[in-house]
Amino acid sequence: MLNRLHEALEAKKNGTIENWVHDFLNQDGNNQGFSEGLKLCKRYWLGPVLMDLRKIKRCCGPEPEMAYYEPEENFNRRIDGIMKAIENGKEMPPLIVKYEKGAYELNDGNHRHEALLRLNQPYYYVILWDSDNDLENSHGHYKWINERYGEVCVDVFDQGHMKKCYMFTKEHQKYLVSVSEKSHELFENKWLLEHLKNSDIPVKSVYQQGTYGLKNIEVTSFIEGCCRENNHEEKVEVMKKLHEVSCKKTYGYGFLDKQGNGIYETAEAFIEDFLWCETKGYWKDFHQLFQLGLDRNLYEKCYKSILENLSYSEPFRSLVHGDFHYKHILFENNRVTGILDWDKVMYFDKLYDWLYLENPEVVSPYMHEPHYEKRLLNMRLIYLLDAMRFYFKNHYMDAYEHARNQLKHFLMS
Repeated sequence: MLNRLHEALEAKKNGTIENWVHDFLNQDGNNQGFSEGLKLCKRYWLGPVLMDLRKIKRCCGPEPEMAYYEPEENFNRRIDGIMKAIENGKEMPPLIVKYEKGAYELNDGNHRHEALLRLNQPYYYVILWDSDNDLENSHGHYKWINERYGEVCVDVFDQGHMKKCYMFTKEHQKYLVSVSEKSHELFENKWLLEHLKNSDIPVKSVYQQGTYGLKNIEVTSFIEGCCRENNHEEKVEVMKKLHEVSCKKTYGYGFLDKQGNGIYETAEAFIEDFLWCETKGYWKDFHQLFQLGLDRNLYEKCYKSILENLSYSEPFRSLVHGDFHYKHILFENNRVTGILDWDKVMYFDKLYDWLYLENPEVVSPYMHEPHYEKRLLNMRLIYLLDAMRFYFKNHYMDAYEHARNQLKHFLMS
């Protein structure tokens, strides 16, 4: 039972992991019933992969909620035997785990699981399976990473609305893995980080980019630090450095293309596509929201006002982060260590970034620039209009009403 990890890893390479599972369950694993159950319909397999065992739920043990109860004395006796075997250098076979709707259910290896955790070894090899072939979509990046970086443990780091992030460590270095279905995000990041490499703006390094199925994958350095709601002056300083980055060798407005240019010739063309056109992707057919109750009258009034005043902003074209929220700014010892999430980076009026940092404790560094108040008001309308439709689409009705009331207020000011 204790020397079959190498066999499982070889079966992974050969594409015969399902055969290995049944062979193991019917011999050393002594779990013939589980093997027969797996054969009732087609199953899909992934692994062995290194995983954090703390994310996997046992189904056997002395706890009253366990599906398969085992008296504590018997359970501990078996755990002690496995722990001694591990301490003597024997390798454990991988655990077999069912994946379903984001949850991991341990089917075979409950005692090995507990023994490893008691020995403070929270990472071990797991074979994942499911019945609806969701593994390829939800865990395909594991294969992509293992093929390039070897057998490493991939931990979930952040599950965003448009992008999911994971982390792994190899040779004492941490890496961040971003998985997205939006290919332009990778192009933006790569061009941008190279462009900012010699500046004082702390950004990550890009190591590798590629695809797995329909997913786009990017491996970058992992930046240490934490988010802070205070430290306003430090945030303003790093924002100013970003806006001082030269844009002379680029052209255009709005989101960036592969070469780092804006994809729209004018600011008006950018806003028209951003706030009105039913573009593909997340806002495809968004005009249908008006039929469902999104305030069309207010939306059209704000949109018209934005276009009428956009000429004040057009001369102030800068490189803008586009989502300069405090959660995207990392600190360590009162020093900014990293600026994250450049998915919305664009060429636009820098006052759009200032909206995220506006605070009574800090004076705007741009307040003496021409047409400051008109430009700032227009940026507020753009930000709130986009927020209002987002809240409505996602049924965040309290937030929707708040954004709607703010728009009415600023439209009258």
